[in-house]
Amino acid sequence: MGRRGAALITALLIVASAVMIASGMVSLLQLEIRLAANIQDRDRAMHFALGGEAWAMGVLARDATAGSHDHLGEAWATVLPPMPVTGGTASGRILDLQGACRRMA
Repeated sequence: MGRRGAALITALLIVASAVMIASGMVSLLQLEIRLAANIQDRDRAMHFALGGEAWAMGVLARDATAGSHDHLGEAWATVLPPMPVTGGTASGRILDLQGACRRMA
């Protein structure tokens, strides 16, 4: 009984060790998957921000050639309607922060 008992305890210790290692690997894998998703979300948000910036630069460049007076009837003061994007919607607007043409939304 002594040898079989020692062999059984050894086998149980090996199985317990394997379970602990596998559990640690699964936890690490879940963390890596979440990290990859966060990086993908960050990159997507950066591209949306760059797209919004390019839109604003285009609107302001056209406005600069249109005249020297700004008013809320110009294209720069219109709100970009919401557009569907992966995971939600994106919209934009340009605000006059110098106070010449303020509008509260």
